[in-house]
Amino acid sequence: MKQRHNIPAGKSLLLRLSVCRLFLFCCFAVFACSTFGQKVKQEGVLYKNSNMLAVGSMSKGKFVEGSKIKIYYVPNAYQYKVKKSHDVIYLQHKKEKWGLPRFRVFADCIYNKENGEERFKGLLNIDGSICYGTFMFYNSPDAKSFVHNSKDASDEFFYDFLCVDSAEAKIGSCLVTAKKTEDGYLMRAKYEDDGYKAKDTTLVAVEGILPVENFDIHSPINTSLFSLLDKLEYAKVTLKNRDEFDGTVKLKTGIEKFRTPYGMNVFGKLNCELLNGTYKYHSTGDVFVGECQTIYYDSNGIHIPTRGTMKFANGDSITGDWLAGYNFDYDEWEQIYDESKGPTDIRNKAIALKQQKDEEAAKEQAAKEESKRQKEARRQYLISKYGNTYGEMLANSKVCIGMTKEMVNEVWPQGYFVVSQVVFSGKKAEQWVFSEDKFALHCAQTGDKGSMVAYMLVKQLGMPIPVPEEMLFVDGILQGLSQ
Repeated sequence: MKQRHNIPAGKSLLLRLSVCRLFLFCCFAVFACSTFGQKVKQEGVLYKNSNMLAVGSMSKGKFVEGSKIKIYYVPNAYQYKVKKSHDVIYLQHKKEKWGLPRFRVFADCIYNKENGEERFKGLLNIDGSICYGTFMFYNSPDAKSFVHNSKDASDEFFYDFLCVDSAEAKIGSCLVTAKKTEDGYLMRAKYEDDGYKAKDTTLVAVEGILPVENFDIHSPINTSLFSLLDKLEYAKVTLKNRDEFDGTVKLKTGIEKFRTPYGMNVFGKLNCELLNGTYKYHSTGDVFVGECQTIYYDSNGIHIPTRGTMKFANGDSITGDWLAGYNFDYDEWEQIYDESKGPTDIRNKAIALKQQKDEEAAKEQAAKEESKRQKEARRQYLISKYGNTYGEMLANSKVCIGMTKEMVNEVWPQGYFVVSQVVFSGKKAEQWVFSEDKFALHCAQTGDKGSMVAYMLVKQLGMPIPVPEEMLFVDGILQGLSQ
């Protein structure tokens, strides 16, 4: 006897829902494979004279709205035929089969219509330059309609940028990107480190917002995207030495082309004039706010930005020329510049050098005052000992007839001379003849190097030498003098 199983009410409801879901899934699958009853197939359209291949879902010889279309760049497309095997599109060249991955994807988009006009939204790849956005593809510049079948394929293939969401292109060693934001297009350009020993102040990166109305991109993407940097008026700039500037700029781009054995090379030159903003010195941590100027030196000293405020790493802020109080020669400025990494170093070295020069000047002034004091003290001593007339003369290193040997010895020590006994007018006398050798020996013994140096310098310059060449003393009194 068969047993009858009763299904609970709750489980019966779940079973009915499952059956409904299965039915809806089958309906959706049928609808996905047809457009209002029409079958949808994966097909390819080869534009032979334009070297393009469009692959996508087609129905009644038309690409299906809302479906994905891939467009491949096919060199020498006239040599190929579009084939399909197990719903896989491939190209046949004679007896060879070429899979689509062997060809570069020119576009990968979703096809739709807006107000009766065809639109393609997705990716566009032109010679390695990438764009994301909404585009228009067409084969007739007049009708601007996209041909959906190979029979009507035109010799030409055009595209327009309707709305660019983002773009990326490389020109030489510079990578340029653009991304649409609420404020406009965020433009970035960055040079790769290719080993070139550029100056520390060479620009390596720039970033700024470009108004939407100024964003005009066209083919070729790399050069047109690069040239858009000219329109940036405010940007953040990074230099090779890692200094940063944020403010108004004047950018000038340039394209250089030269041919090599491997083809044509294209390089993008980007000159940037920093105008007004905030400049951060990476090496020292200083920040300047105002009209930007490169720090350099010449015969007039070190030139610094003065139309603004320098905020030093230690917290000090100085507006204007913070080197105005320093007076150094060319070599001193050059040494400070060569040994400094930034404003703080320049300032500290200038302060240290000025302090050193002030100390040396103070010592020199103290030495002069001490010399003056000693000279005055000696003058007073000579006057008090020999009277005003002879005392003043001796204080000025002068001798005259009538002075005693003691007086003369105060100024010109006997050790400078060769002394000999002679007879003069029947009287015994002493003859003193100046000797450079004895003068040098006496200076060495007494440590008076200054007198020897002064004597040799005066003699070398051919100036009159104040040293008496010969003196004659009779009974201890100077009776003869030859200078």
